[in-house]
Amino acid sequence: MKPAVALLFACDGIWAQPVTVAPAFDVASVKRLPADAPRRGSVHRVTPVGIDFHGTLGNFIQWAWGYQNWEVIGPTWRDYPTDVIYDIAAKTASPVPESQLKLMLQTLLKERLGLAYHLGTRDLPVYALVVARNGPNLLPYFLDQPPPAPGRAIDLEGAYIWALPAQLGLRLEPKTTPLEVMVIDRVEKDPTAN
Repeated sequence: MKPAVALLFACDGIWAQPVTVAPAFDVASVKRLPADAPRRGSVHRVTPVGIDFHGTLGNFIQWAWGYQNWEVIGPTWRDYPTDVIYDIAAKTASPVPESQLKLMLQTLLKERLGLAYHLGTRDLPVYALVVARNGPNLLPYFLDQPPPAPGRAIDLEGAYIWALPAQLGLRLEPKTTPLEVMVIDRVEKDPTAN
């Protein structure tokens, strides 16, 4: 008899745990455009009560999580050039902050596209600003002086050339460094029904 009572108390403790519910829109539509549908640029409308987006999965990831395309490891169709374009219209019953709308879009992408991911670290190419061979050539600037001339010149074709080594004693050096990335484990091209 005593073991059954102990089991009852143990189960009661499990039921008392708080349940965290992911924030979600009250009404949402996620549609994939047909491959032959006319294309237009990305649309990004945000109001306190919802979002109206037209674009790629990469566009949505960038807005909802803040990861740029080069910070995401996943299917190549997630960003341009691609024929996988979505229209998302989603509303809430009452105004919420933009940070909450971002969490709601995360939930929507997980539910409707089956998006599953994890965060990891990858060695990615970067440019490091380093001191050039002859050392830095930085001049002091005082507030009572006019602003210094920009460290660039225009060539005959009108392109801008940065004169980092000559004028500032600095140069850009290609390197790799470990950076946090979003690794997509699973995602479906076609959303579940509205």
